[in-house]
Amino acid sequence: MVETTRPKCITDHFELLQLLGCGSMGQVYLAKAISNKSSNSENAEINERDKPSGSDESFKIQDGYVVIKKMHERHRNDEKFQKLFSQEIESMMGLNHPYIARFLDEGIDNEGTPCLVMEYIPGVTLDNLLRVDKRFKTERIANLLGPLTHALQYAHNRGIIHCDLKPANIMVVQPNTPNESLRVLDFGLARITSKPHFRSERLEGKLSINPSCGTPNYISPDQLRGDELDGRSDIYSVGIILFELFTGELPFPYMETQRILNAHQKQSPPPFSYYGVKNISPEIEHLVQICLSKFPAERPGSAKELAEMFSRALGHDIWLASQPVDKVKSSPMMTGIKLNPPPSLQESPNTIVRRVSAWMPERIAVVKLGGLIQDIGGKIELSEPGLIRILIGNVNPPTFWQKIGFKKLTPDPIQIEFYLFKPQTNDDLTITTVFHLPQGIVAKNPIQWWNRCDRLFKEIKSYLLVSN
Repeated sequence: MVETTRPKCITDHFELLQLLGCGSMGQVYLAKAISNKSSNSENAEINERDKPSGSDESFKIQDGYVVIKKMHERHRNDEKFQKLFSQEIESMMGLNHPYIARFLDEGIDNEGTPCLVMEYIPGVTLDNLLRVDKRFKTERIANLLGPLTHALQYAHNRGIIHCDLKPANIMVVQPNTPNESLRVLDFGLARITSKPHFRSERLEGKLSINPSCGTPNYISPDQLRGDELDGRSDIYSVGIILFELFTGELPFPYMETQRILNAHQKQSPPPFSYYGVKNISPEIEHLVQICLSKFPAERPGSAKELAEMFSRALGHDIWLASQPVDKVKSSPMMTGIKLNPPPSLQESPNTIVRRVSAWMPERIAVVKLGGLIQDIGGKIELSEPGLIRILIGNVNPPTFWQKIGFKKLTPDPIQIEFYLFKPQTNDDLTITTVFHLPQGIVAKNPIQWWNRCDRLFKEIKSYLLVSN
């Protein structure tokens, strides 16, 4: 009998103390490590496991407290939400930076609901500070922008885009003190750039934008257009946050969601003076307006460049002033799926593996792949970051009349998996195409099945404009 490892029960090791908040995917709780439930040796094992991957020996759980994020029970068996939860874990595991909340562990609760454990950070979220302080002074904004740009530059260098930056996802530590700083929270909608995600709706031409991915007031036009995203999408969200910190208002303060989304794509933000703010230097206001440009090429090219531009407008270096005191771990870059298919997908009598590379933006790739799937009669079975799976043909067994020759046998079905890999925005898109016989199906004519797969691969190359 093959032994399966049961996921760790998080609630065996932590006691839930207080509900901190709820989101679309789950609830967030303050929790404390249970010290008397295990032997000393077991506690040592838990403490070792609770350290972030790649962390140094000096890392300690803050007074035994952690934050536990539990998936909503109603989503526990929902494949879509399970994948989003797994994506958040994958994103967080690649990040270890003093200005980013640390991922500690994952597991389930007593009912089998997925959970993740995060570092507890005492502080006040930026949205709560805004409700009290309304507008921030320029120097205070500079002291927060420095750490924020360091955190984003670190994540972007590792191919991770936050995609939901907003004041509620920024924890201000030691607020209203000379040591005020911040930590970036909640990578629940983070995008790993090396794994392009072509949603089934986009492949089928039913939906061109995804307004649910992100918070309407802070979402970038790039996300709404369905563009290929890079770190400059987060820069737009930073621009919204800066606008709000300087003026105390959102640039597009509408009640209707659709009106907000339209404004992000088509409407210019008002000048600060519209809200009665006239004491900010023109250079700084101009920089905020640049961050809010509708297209990435018009914004600062990176978080570090934004910090440098702000520093020049301000007259002192906020990047250098906010350089982390703790050593930043040189964890490896996020590389998404491996270029080689997993061992289980190597060629066999029922599996063919082919690979092509082509340079094309995601907006073009999704149109081409969508057209290809439609033209070859494919049915989309799965679409997730880095993978599309389709089925061609009928998996039902032959009928009695087909078996005795009164009716023509239908061609053997083909299951095709497209593994998508793109290390950097300007790199080629590598598509590893795996042709399978669906599970439990035996080819009636193996040679004919292989020939059909070869013809399909030639058609794929033709769609992607690949000549060899």
